[in-house]
Amino acid sequence: MKPTAEDKRDGLKQKYQILHADGTPCDPNAKYFVLRLDFHDDCDTQHIGSCREAALTYVVCISSHLPRLAADLREVLQNPRVSLPR
Repeated sequence: MKPTAEDKRDGLKQKYQILHADGTPCDPNAKYFVLRLDFHDDCDTQHIGSCREAALTYVVCISSHLPRLAADLREVLQNPRVSLPR
């Protein structure tokens, strides 16, 4: 069930079911936090801006360790309409 605006103000809770791209399940004990990076119709621009800022901090932290991932994320952050590779 998609969260309502009121649900979003209730804090951290499970909102997504995370699977690997091939459909296989992820570690059921893992903790994930999803960030939406694109501005879209009717979006909360403050929330999306904060997600993008968090992703940029991640890019800085991984740039020497995972340079290709950092470059890909930088491209998405520079143009939020860029599609992610599949």
